[in-house]
Amino acid sequence: RRCTEPPRRAGRIDPGGRIQVGDSIGRNLGWRWAPTAQRLPAGKVVEFEITTPREASQDLMKRLTATVQGQQFIRLTLKERDPERAALVLNTITVQFVKVATRLKTQKLIEQRDVLQQQTDFSYQRLKQAELALQNFRVSTVTLPTLNTPVVAGLQMTQPTVMADYFEKKRRADAIRGDRQSILDLLARNSRGEFTVDAFQTVPSVQNAPDLKAALAKLSVVEAELMSARLRYTDSMKVVKDLREQIETLRAKAIPQLAHALADQLDRTANTLDSQIASQSVELTQIPERSTNEQRLTREYEAADALFKLLRSRLEAARLAEASEIPDLRAMDPAVPPRKPSGIPKPLFVLGGLILGLGLVAGFTLVRDLLDRRIQYPEQVSGGSIGLTILGVVPDARGVRGVAQRELNNQVVEAFREIRLNIVHSADTPGPIALTVSSPSPQDGKSFVCANLAVSFAEAGYRTILIDGDTRRGSLHNSFRCDRKPGLIDYLVGTAEIDAVLRPTSHSGLTLIPSGERTSQSPELLGSLRMKELFDFARSNYDVVLIDSPPFAAGVDPYILGTVTGSLLAVLRSGQTNRELAEAKLRVLDRLPVRQLGAVLNAVTFGTESYRYYGYVEGYSANDEGDQRQVSSGAAKMEQVDG
Repeated sequence: RRCTEPPRRAGRIDPGGRIQVGDSIGRNLGWRWAPTAQRLPAGKVVEFEITTPREASQDLMKRLTATVQGQQFIRLTLKERDPERAALVLNTITVQFVKVATRLKTQKLIEQRDVLQQQTDFSYQRLKQAELALQNFRVSTVTLPTLNTPVVAGLQMTQPTVMADYFEKKRRADAIRGDRQSILDLLARNSRGEFTVDAFQTVPSVQNAPDLKAALAKLSVVEAELMSARLRYTDSMKVVKDLREQIETLRAKAIPQLAHALADQLDRTANTLDSQIASQSVELTQIPERSTNEQRLTREYEAADALFKLLRSRLEAARLAEASEIPDLRAMDPAVPPRKPSGIPKPLFVLGGLILGLGLVAGFTLVRDLLDRRIQYPEQVSGGSIGLTILGVVPDARGVRGVAQRELNNQVVEAFREIRLNIVHSADTPGPIALTVSSPSPQDGKSFVCANLAVSFAEAGYRTILIDGDTRRGSLHNSFRCDRKPGLIDYLVGTAEIDAVLRPTSHSGLTLIPSGERTSQSPELLGSLRMKELFDFARSNYDVVLIDSPPFAAGVDPYILGTVTGSLLAVLRSGQTNRELAEAKLRVLDRLPVRQLGAVLNAVTFGTESYRYYGYVEGYSANDEGDQRQVSSGAAKMEQVDG
């Protein structure tokens, strides 16, 4: 994007991104731009943009408009901010367009000449063969009697009609067999990869086969289209691949099949003529066979000579057209820089933009609440289809430093104290408090809330056990700085006993059971009998049992753990949790024996209008006497483990 270099001797590219003046910018990438030393004085910064040819052409096509006027003119219009650049680019495009059109026409004439040359050469070989065969026949039969030999009375009256019919059928049969043999020879050459369309065109019977003739014509057209497409596109373009696939299908399948069918048809026709000739041979026993052969050879020679003359005349015409080729296109009116812009005047454009911007802002403000599916207000949780009691609101402590951070930590501590108090008084059954904590989706902060809530219970004097039930991506062991294995899954599969999975923490009265070994059978293990035994052990030895589960969107795990504890606390992240997802996932709990204690709103900004009364008064934090610093509880020091 940016290159700086004092004038130096042209040569190699220095390490570290510097280049020598006079060398190509980005030579390793194939770029051709090589600025001179005069364009790069010492200390000058040259900024340039890099784009691919495809991106540049797409951008140009968006700004270029072609309009057909009449039947002979094309008007090109280019939208560009710089008038000088617009005229230069448009004239360059016009010149290049004329060059390409001329090159395509020349290429077409060259291809036509090459095709006619091949056909003429092949026809000339057949003419020489026919001429040599007729000459050899006449030399070998020069001493034999001619057709003018007298014949018996009665036969002379029928001789011309019978002989003409006989010889015509004989000639047709021989010609058909010759064409069939030529087709079979061409098919054999095709199997060896020596296929030429022009050879088929010289076989007379092919001209009378419309399907094969059409296939050969189509192959010639597709080959010409492929040649034209390769001048405009690379071989990886779909249009080139499609044309090559059509050529391969015609060469390997369609034309050989039609040629075999024509050969079979010629064979049947020749056999029919043979049977007719055999029936007429009795009438021609006195007619010399030499006359038949001579007529056949003469006709073959005349046909080959006529075809050769026709192809030679067409070849000469093609050569003349190539030599006198005139371009079909030329630029009639070059582009000149415009004197004034053709768009909207700048003041009106700016005014329209301001009005449109104000309208968009107003419209966005009005429809934002209707279109936003995220939870933004506490009323969206306590009311509507969610209908959960808000047990507490945890402020967003991200990005806060210094004194504000210490005050915000005190706010976090008070928030978890309030949540703890509401949970204690929400439990309607005697005995220990058992609770599963989950959220609708990842990054809602359910592990952060569960861990800090456990610390809050422990600091209040409750014997608390925290179980990392998120066996898929649990990370509470990182927050409390202990090993993940052995843990919950290891105990459930029977590879570890209860004493091995209990982890004491730095908080007095708080015990952690990490998630343990990761396994695909963890959902089944969470509902096993051994899980019930572990839960009974926890209720017997602790006052509070908290289980951190995967989010609802992850699978069935939170529903299973909810049925184990009988109670569930939902964590919803303000400004992130999808309202419809939360409603759908919490609705499943209505069919299970799980009591929904309420919801905790996480990452809330107290300064907003909706949450202004959920915060706490500054300066009333509970500190030790004599300590002038804002001391935050251990709960506020816990890291937010899942965002």
